[in-house]
Amino acid sequence: GIEVVKDYAFYNNGNLQEVVMINLRHIGSNAFDACTGLSSITLEKVEVLEFRALADTGLISVNLPAIKQCGGQALSDNRRLTKVKLPSHRFRPGYAMMTNCYRLSEVINSEVMEEIQPDTFRQCRNLHHMNLRARSIAPSAFNGCANLQTVRLYNNIVYVSQTALQRLNMDVPSNRKLPVAEFRERIQRERKTLYQKHIENIKKGRYL
Repeated sequence: GIEVVKDYAFYNNGNLQEVVMINLRHIGSNAFDACTGLSSITLEKVEVLEFRALADTGLISVNLPAIKQCGGQALSDNRRLTKVKLPSHRFRPGYAMMTNCYRLSEVINSEVMEEIQPDTFRQCRNLHHMNLRARSIAPSAFNGCANLQTVRLYNNIVYVSQTALQRLNMDVPSNRKLPVAEFRERIQRERKTLYQKHIENIKKGRYL
C-alpha cells in the first residue's frame, strides 16, 4: 500500500472528501493543503507531517498516535477542527502547528509536546484549558486564545488572561521560548500587575 504522499499531491483539491491509505506513514508539504472538503483520512500509522501537510481541510477530528515529526503549520487553518489527539510518546511539534483552528476545544495528550513553539495555538479561540509538560513555551503560542483560562504546567495551575499574555508578548520576541518556570513566574507577575492597577482604578473612582 501507499506509504508516502508527496508534496502538493492533492493541493487545493476541492472534490476530495475521504482518503483511505492504511499504510500511510509520511505526508509531504502541502499534500492536502486547501482540500476543504476532506472530512476523513486514515492517520493511524503516520509518523511525519511536513509543512502544511493537513492545513485548511474539512477535518473535524484528528488522531495522530504514531506521529514523530511535525512541520510548521501542519494542522493550521482547519476551521472545523474541534479535537486533536496526540500520541502517548514525547514529540516536538512544529511552529504554528494548530494556528487559526478557531473551533478547537480539546487537545488530548498535550503533555507529550516537548516544546511549545511560537504561534502553536494562535487564534484557537475555543480553548479554555491546557495541560503541558514542555521544557519551554513561546508566549506567542497563545496569541488570540481569548477564552484560555488556565494552563496546567506539570502539577501547577497557572491562571492566564489574554491581556496578561499580550503584555508578556510585548517584552518577549515572538520567536523566543521561555523555560517553563520563567513563563509561569512572568505570567503570574503580569496578572498581579493588572490586578493591582484594577484596584487602584477602583480606589480612584475611575469605574464610577
